[in-house]
Amino acid sequence: MLYHIDPLWNNGKQHSNKQYRNVVVFGTYNRAHLMRQSMYVYSESLTDQDCVVVLDDGSTDDTMEVCAQYSANMDVFYFKLADKEPGEWRDSAAFLNMGISFAIHALSAQRVIPTHPEIVPGIYTFAAINSDAAASFDFVMFRGYYLPVELQLRYEAYINWVKSWHGDMDWSIQTFKALCPDWYLYGDQYHDFHPINLESDPNPFYSWIFCSASAETWNRYGGFTESNVWGAAADLNFMARRGKGGFTIATPNEVDAWVLHQNHDDPKYNTVTPRNMELCMQTAAILDETPCQPELLNPERWKS
Repeated sequence: MLYHIDPLWNNGKQHSNKQYRNVVVFGTYNRAHLMRQSMYVYSESLTDQDCVVVLDDGSTDDTMEVCAQYSANMDVFYFKLADKEPGEWRDSAAFLNMGISFAIHALSAQRVIPTHPEIVPGIYTFAAINSDAAASFDFVMFRGYYLPVELQLRYEAYINWVKSWHGDMDWSIQTFKALCPDWYLYGDQYHDFHPINLESDPNPFYSWIFCSASAETWNRYGGFTESNVWGAAADLNFMARRGKGGFTIATPNEVDAWVLHQNHDDPKYNTVTPRNMELCMQTAAILDETPCQPELLNPERWKS
């Protein structure tokens, strides 16, 4: 079912009578073409105990229609945000806390999983999230293969084939890799998300591209330190706060529990984004690194 939610959601209205187990939360702006893949996989992966919260930051494409399409098989809570200038790009950390707080306080979520619209979970991602092993860590962080443009185009063809297949074919990363013998040849081999680096790194993955934590952990940690600087400032701050606060993290080893990070950089296929890494680094250096900031998720912030 598709629920349209007023951004001032904390107004006493009943949003759902369910208590959700896993709530996926992401912000988006004109990413409908990438959401078609991720929302399809959520609709195939989630149970009636799970749902997706979409914070639409003023999209002018068919984002809402994509949400409506896949809400036939899962609950989708859709926020249409309108508090910015037309065409302005805001980092999702500027409004993700609204979605996390909504998941905890309005949907009684057991676990909340912030991510991005271009991230596609693997076939075992949610099995890893729901495992007993995951429950012993504060945050479970998932590695993400970043697809260069050449592999992105193949992936879109592949998953469209999967969608139309009526047999036992699925969106397994391992299957897709097997169809790409040149898997390791594309992209920047110095990129953290390049397969060569991902598959050889024994350490936990630190980026929040797809991370799971219990409602208790989120309430203790607080939300993301908010910034309108689009890029990586919030991610760096998230890592710093987790480290200073002694929060434990883990990453599943099973490749099919990892996620695919669809390509959103090439201007031929995506809306040009205002990434300025120098500004991101400058911003990250001045953001508050106090480990626990529970006030960021206070639902009173979104009360009319």
